[in-house]
Amino acid sequence: RRYPPFHLPPDFIGVVQPDGGFLTAEPAVQAHQDLAQKAGAELRFGETVLGIEHSARGVRIPTGGGVVTADTTIVAAGAWTKKLLPALAMLRVTRQVMAWFTPLDPACFAPERFPVFMLESRLGIHYGFPLDENGLKVSKHFHQDETVDPDIYSRAVTPEDHSVIRSGLAYLP
Repeated sequence: RRYPPFHLPPDFIGVVQPDGGFLTAEPAVQAHQDLAQKAGAELRFGETVLGIEHSARGVRIPTGGGVVTADTTIVAAGAWTKKLLPALAMLRVTRQVMAWFTPLDPACFAPERFPVFMLESRLGIHYGFPLDENGLKVSKHFHQDETVDPDIYSRAVTPEDHSVIRSGLAYLP
């Protein structure tokens, strides 16, 4: 009743987390970059990190543009973490696909009326976010469970990808 766009079976259980929310990635990353620069960090873009080596003086980081030395480092390499830190061999890089949809009644999916959601059903685990300028963002957790190499896999979203994600919209109008 609280979120009328959902059409859930009566045996589903819902959990509402009133203090839950989400960050939009680009402004959040920019805020971190701004704070890092104010604290004296040097930001480098378009420079490939080739490794991370421990040394007596901290860390040595060879890159495509030279070598960076530091007392410590924070690794936020996403899909490339396993390549940079091979000791973390248990990591598996999987393909994650998102899609944006235009609802028939956009007002129902506005952030003040529609929550971030995660829905587990026989179709898998789907999750999504309220409407923004791109549409209603929806994804399927583990998508098709494909292990990929982040340097060579196709990032194109196929009709099959859309179909996998769209299946989660069965509970929305």
